[in-house]
Amino acid sequence: MSQRSAYGCIERIGARRYRVRWWGDLHDGKGYRRLSKTVHGSRRDARLYLSQMEAAHHEDRPTMTVQDVFDRWYWPSVERRLSDNSLLNYRSAWNRARERWGGVLVSDVRPLEVQAWLNGLTASQTRSCLNVLKPLMDFPVRYEVIPANPFRISYELNRPDEKNGKGIERRDSGVYTVGECIRIARAARGSFMEVPIILSAFGSCRVGESLAPAPGDVREVIAENGSRCALVEVRDQLDRSGRARRRTKTETSARKVVIPWPVSARVLSAARGSAERGFSLVSHNGLGDGIRLRARDREWRRVTDAAGVERHLYKNLRNSWRTYMEWTLRADTEKLEKLMGHVGKGVSAIHYVKPTDQELVDAVADAFAGVEFGDDWDI
Repeated sequence: MSQRSAYGCIERIGARRYRVRWWGDLHDGKGYRRLSKTVHGSRRDARLYLSQMEAAHHEDRPTMTVQDVFDRWYWPSVERRLSDNSLLNYRSAWNRARERWGGVLVSDVRPLEVQAWLNGLTASQTRSCLNVLKPLMDFPVRYEVIPANPFRISYELNRPDEKNGKGIERRDSGVYTVGECIRIARAARGSFMEVPIILSAFGSCRVGESLAPAPGDVREVIAENGSRCALVEVRDQLDRSGRARRRTKTETSARKVVIPWPVSARVLSAARGSAERGFSLVSHNGLGDGIRLRARDREWRRVTDAAGVERHLYKNLRNSWRTYMEWTLRADTEKLEKLMGHVGKGVSAIHYVKPTDQELVDAVADAFAGVEFGDDWDI
């Protein structure tokens, strides 16, 4: 069993034999690195030796600021894994956190100072900043620059509806029923937002995913029950500038989603028309240009007003899909995880379960078999 300290560790490797490990620079040209020595004697002798090494080498420890950790380890790591939109969000959160912590040595971050800083943030600011700072400070812990991550302590956080000097914040968590989603899709008929709305409300697409598909990403697949479904390959995501990027939020987000009949007819028709004109599938001006966010938001307001439903955030259509699929249509939870692009839980879900396109289509078609959409969707 090993015994750790903030500086090094002692491990018993035999009778009256201990391996002592510590960090230091022997000034042999190899720099600051992990060192070790076998000490023969008692554990007390080993502790004494570790204390001597700490006294000799404690000034060798390189000084790293939180900004150094961000540049050296954290940002290269997330840049390899996350989509452009996610990177923008993470960079924005870091810019806020950097004002307070960028120039601070990682060894000088104190929990009481963190709590005082968090008291001045809104709930959403706290959440976004900690989403960056927690994994960021795991790196110096992993490389034994510091013994513990000060941002992973359980802090007292401001509530979303609590005044904290920066106003009142409320998060819209409302969702739509399957009937309301049908009304919204009807109200969007002929709109440049019709396809994105259908992809989100009936296919689980995230906002950026719903705005980025190309005509070639859509094809018709007939389910075993005879339903004509649209199988849409999700591999792009619209960034904030309105351009499609060949990168989804995570690696598992790249997937195929299934749009049930009869709303599938609208997506298939739009894909054929766009392919014939050589345009992208979703365009705010009918000329093949990408969606502008202001145009999207303005049209979303118009559609929800026309549908006569309470207006929630456009991104809540994905939450609505998951909610009504599981609780109203009683679809299998593990199948929904795959359709949403989630990794899933357990070894089987992660490594072994690989449904075919036909199986995905059949799962969705069966779930929607009893849903009344009304007529005229294929016109």
